[in-house]
Amino acid sequence: MSTHRLLFTVLPAVCLLLSCGAPPLEDPSAPASLQEGAPLQDVSPPGPPAPPQDGPILTAVDSAPPTTAITAPEPGGTHYGHVLIQATASDDVGVTRVEFYAGTSLVGTDTDAPYYFLWNTRTSPTGSLTLTSKAFDAAGNSTTSAGVPVTVARDTVAPTVTCTAPAPGATVGGLVRVEASASDDIGVQRVDFYVGETTLIGRATTPPYSILWDSSTLGDGPKTLKCYAWDHAQNSQTATVSVTTANPQSVTYDGLGAPRCRLGVSLCDTRDLTRGQGPQASEPNQPNTLRSSNCPDGGYGTFHYSHSVDRIAVFPRAGSNTPLSEGQLVRAEITVWASTNSPTGYAEDRLDLYLAADYRAPVWKHLTTLTPAASGEQKLGFTFNLPSGDTQVLRATMRKYYDALAPCGTESFVDHDDLILDVLPAIPDAEPPQVSWTAPIANATVSETIPLAINPTDNTRVSRVELYNSTYSYPIITLDRPPYTSTWNTRTVGNGPQTLTAKVYDSSGNVGTATMNVVVDNDYQAPTVTLTTPTYRGTVSGLYTFKANASDNKGVVRVEYYADSLLMGSSTTAPFDFTYDTLKLDVSPVYFKARAYDAAGNYGTSQEVFAYIGNPGNVVWDPGLKVPTCGYEHSTCSSDLLLYYMGSYESHTPNTLDGCPDRAWDPAQSPSVESIAVVSKDGGLLTRGKQAQLQVTYYMPDYAYSYYIVDVYSTTTVSGSPYWSRVLSWTPFRSGYTSPVYDFTLPSTTYMAFRVITRPTSSSVAACNSGTPVDHDDLVFRVK
Repeated sequence: MSTHRLLFTVLPAVCLLLSCGAPPLEDPSAPASLQEGAPLQDVSPPGPPAPPQDGPILTAVDSAPPTTAITAPEPGGTHYGHVLIQATASDDVGVTRVEFYAGTSLVGTDTDAPYYFLWNTRTSPTGSLTLTSKAFDAAGNSTTSAGVPVTVARDTVAPTVTCTAPAPGATVGGLVRVEASASDDIGVQRVDFYVGETTLIGRATTPPYSILWDSSTLGDGPKTLKCYAWDHAQNSQTATVSVTTANPQSVTYDGLGAPRCRLGVSLCDTRDLTRGQGPQASEPNQPNTLRSSNCPDGGYGTFHYSHSVDRIAVFPRAGSNTPLSEGQLVRAEITVWASTNSPTGYAEDRLDLYLAADYRAPVWKHLTTLTPAASGEQKLGFTFNLPSGDTQVLRATMRKYYDALAPCGTESFVDHDDLILDVLPAIPDAEPPQVSWTAPIANATVSETIPLAINPTDNTRVSRVELYNSTYSYPIITLDRPPYTSTWNTRTVGNGPQTLTAKVYDSSGNVGTATMNVVVDNDYQAPTVTLTTPTYRGTVSGLYTFKANASDNKGVVRVEYYADSLLMGSSTTAPFDFTYDTLKLDVSPVYFKARAYDAAGNYGTSQEVFAYIGNPGNVVWDPGLKVPTCGYEHSTCSSDLLLYYMGSYESHTPNTLDGCPDRAWDPAQSPSVESIAVVSKDGGLLTRGKQAQLQVTYYMPDYAYSYYIVDVYSTTTVSGSPYWSRVLSWTPFRSGYTSPVYDFTLPSTTYMAFRVITRPTSSSVAACNSGTPVDHDDLVFRVK
């Protein structure tokens, strides 16, 4: 029998002997059903079996060998510590055992399906090994599986770890965030958090390593928190921090955002959990109101100078120990601090009490408004009947008399505090809820984040559903209303079998349970990738195709290509080639690399390849055409600085195909065309019939923009006497630089040119304008 199966067999028996989870004997707070059980029935052992009847003895010869195959681990992996070897085996009569071998060494045996063994790689030599399984049947026939190659390596360096929160010596209560900082030369597998030596309170597998710990579960007093960091070879290191837990009576700070008393208590008392007001008065866990209600305290206040709600207590009016229940007459006693900012300041204070019968969708009912009788600390009380509702919320609000009466005031000194009460039904029942799993499927192999779905029913009402896995002792998910669905990130646990447990609570505290077995199989192996093109010290130019060889144990889904830190783009289809216009890279040389991803998000990065950018000049001033020209096919054509300014200040003025001149009184102070660019919309080459965008930048002085217009013309005859067609006009709306754009379809010609004109609105509309001042500029580009 395997080690795992032995543990699953022995632990329940040990737990039975130790009374795991049972209430203390004679515990007055435990329900009577837990103090006095039904008498045990006398069960006699069965009698001896009947002797066999005489008859002919038939003997069959089994000569067919079993079949077997290893299903885990994956081929090619490198392993440092314990590895779960899994195999399938079948036989026409029956498999009696499966042996597991590392090389020629027998490392384990399993006699029951499913067949697996936890192999300690430290018992095997380092280097390459082949794992095999050998299946036997009762007749002695055997079969050895195909080999699975793996590599055994040693890692003897333990991680480093520090407990970073809470602070040493801190006094904590309710839900406490416990954090650790951990690192390892190969990698941290997980950090386990303990109280003392043996009480596991949580586990974190990814940084930042932190958990939420309910400090009320282990009683008050000094505690030693331990942070255990583990690497993949099971080397570990420990750090500790000493704290003191102090949880008032039966109440704890709840994840809903306020103090909460669980089902079955007769006195619910916040003690110090609501002492003070808001951020200025250092109230613990302020504002102590339901998170769903989004009700903060006011932003001003001084502790025990301004008014505040300091304590809330609810108990049966008759003074009995009867648990809080629906319809019960109860007393709410609120300890307040009335203002001491003046001798009579308290007279302006008001205490409002509100009750919501259901925290899930709170509807606040105003119970009463009370006035302090003096300044300083005092108790104010009110008696009322608890309404129908399994989890109710009492809200106490302290305000000034002139502030609005509202369950969530917005005034500067207002203080709101909630107390959450789990309440028994008026007539508790003893029938537990029924529950079944609808997702996932039983015995499914799961990975990444999966949906969870529960179907609970009860003869009264379902209060909440808690979901557990076999790794953690605390609920990973709590659901308090239908639909009872959620998701589970399976990466929070290790690979292997997991048992999911759903616990359903009704309003009487009865619990129904259902389990679901799954196998977690997450992919932690990153792809490998090599950049094959370009080559080291090679040259890239124009539209260049980058290539890489990428592989992964589960499959590559995407390869990204980078120029230095710039993501140029990606390919999602094998062989993952990627074409990019290197004219967009204005720095040379460049370090190129590729990054390959699998479906699980793991990625591997290639080597960096040093290469040069060897593009001919994209735009030049053509001495024949006498304008900026892009003579090569590219995705972008920009005039850059060749059209900057106008007239005599402009390089190669006038920069027009037909010699149309600029006209200006003062070129430095006149409206001007600064740049013209054409860019393909799809990132590819400027190609006939495809969409492109004209991008223009022009300048308008302060005095001119309201009296000017910008005209755009185009032509496809760039030599001789071009014929210009007016495309559109822009009306300037401000001074300074403006960059409008225009989308168009590229023509079916080899070249195209745009002309942009800045002119006074009083001048005529013409491709060569005679107004003053006026600037004409052309750009010629090649079309594929």
